[in-house]
Amino acid sequence: MDSFKFRQQNSRGCVLDQPQYIGEYCVNAQRGIILGRSQARYLCNFRINRECHMDLNEGYEIFDAKIEPSNEKIDILLKWLMLHSLPGDSLKKVCHDADFVSWRGIFARIAATPSNKDEHWMFAVVCYKSVIFLCEYPTEQKLTMLANMSNRDKIMAYWGFKFEQFMTSSHPESVPDTKKPVTNKEEFHIMVKSKFNESHLKILYSAETDGLYYASGAYVELKTMRFDGQKKHSWDRKALKWFLQSYLTATKEIVVGLRDDSGYLFANYIS
Repeated sequence: MDSFKFRQQNSRGCVLDQPQYIGEYCVNAQRGIILGRSQARYLCNFRINRECHMDLNEGYEIFDAKIEPSNEKIDILLKWLMLHSLPGDSLKKVCHDADFVSWRGIFARIAATPSNKDEHWMFAVVCYKSVIFLCEYPTEQKLTMLANMSNRDKIMAYWGFKFEQFMTSSHPESVPDTKKPVTNKEEFHIMVKSKFNESHLKILYSAETDGLYYASGAYVELKTMRFDGQKKHSWDRKALKWFLQSYLTATKEIVVGLRDDSGYLFANYIS
């Protein structure tokens, strides 16, 4: 019983306060950043919670993909900080008084580690003027996985990007254009700050977001998932990953596309 109480007390100290949005920006294909949401994608409402028929393999041969592993590190994040820095500002002020600065993915990976011990990670940590920056580097495990990806592995990775194209458009009132080449070189990001509620450690991070609702401006995540013949969802590690991604950005809804093993989409729903 004492051990249980100790873990409870520790867990309360690790709870994050409600994340606060402090900015938005887009990343273009040349990896430059544009402040605001000029290149954001808007969710296509009439395709939610209904049957749909889409071959997620379509257009794979003309996929405009980023090179992996990326050597970009946290360059994009640093560009955003520089654009918000005025002469005479301290680094602490530019970073919204944060103690740690990084990508959402790094904080999510750390949080998932106790339940996902098979996945390795490697970070570089630099403390500069009282701000700690975290930058992820590919592990040998990750490099081996990328080097050994089969053609099917690459196609399955493409399905998620095709689903995003199917469900979003560049303008709130336009229909998604599923004939143009899919690219993952253009991104829409939000900047978020939060703090651990008992230790008072503050974190600042950037998170790529799949789209948003035009009417409310709320952010939304888009995911695909295999749906088997017994109508049981194959969650494995996805549930934890999706939860952490959404929790760190206070995202309330995930639109999930249900597919078969061939990449054929037949329904989607809001989770």
